[in-house]
Amino acid sequence: MNRMLQHVVLAALVSVALFGCGGGNGGGGGEGLNGSITLTTVMTGSVVTATATYTNPDATITNLIGVPITFSTDKFGVLPGMPVYTNSSGIVTVAFTPPAFNGQQTITIVATTGNLSAFSPITMSGRTLAMAAPPDQGPVTAAEASGGNHSFVLSAPTFVTITDPFNNDISGHPITITASFSSTNASDQLQLGANPGVGPGLTATSIVNTGASGSAVLPAASLVMVVPNAGVTRIATISWTATDTATGLSGSGTTAVTITK
Repeated sequence: MNRMLQHVVLAALVSVALFGCGGGNGGGGGEGLNGSITLTTVMTGSVVTATATYTNPDATITNLIGVPITFSTDKFGVLPGMPVYTNSSGIVTVAFTPPAFNGQQTITIVATTGNLSAFSPITMSGRTLAMAAPPDQGPVTAAEASGGNHSFVLSAPTFVTITDPFNNDISGHPITITASFSSTNASDQLQLGANPGVGPGLTATSIVNTGASGSAVLPAASLVMVVPNAGVTRIATISWTATDTATGLSGSGTTAVTITK
């Protein structure tokens, strides 16, 4: 089972008790168990610790060892190694790390013995992808003559950053980058990586890999804009998308570039 190694996202402590009745006695467990079961869950980093406590209504029964408890979740099913058995106080604790998932999820932990159950929800954040588009540029007053070309260099040292609180699997992820832009001059050109430039409304693509820190730099990118006539201001808006093909996570953003004469 995968493990989270970083990013304490949320700690939850919840206790819910559901009661049931039946024909058996506490201790030893089984269908028709009398009494009640409570469940508390605590999340520390990637590890969820769940504690179930069985209580027998017969106060003369003080040794509650051996009640079988099955822990499961609504998202990932029964935990490995189930059932586990209570100690003499009717308590049993398990710790586990959920399998890796994307984004945020609410997971309900369930503890069951016989016809008694208790539930405890926790909210956890899984793998994420953050995309930081190059900052807006301008307005830049072009030194070139009207009708000439002015080039804007676009950069983002941490264009993409991925996190994985389960396995810290963040290095070497292929990131597919797409970019397109809107402009009122069809001769403007966006170049991304080593690919030929594209005009307004067309898509430029490139692929980069994340490094050891989980980040990827935007490959060489530039926007060449035709210098407008004196007194005219033009704005080109670039739309970026980055997709981690290993996990399916994606992010998007925009960059506005303004030129005047």
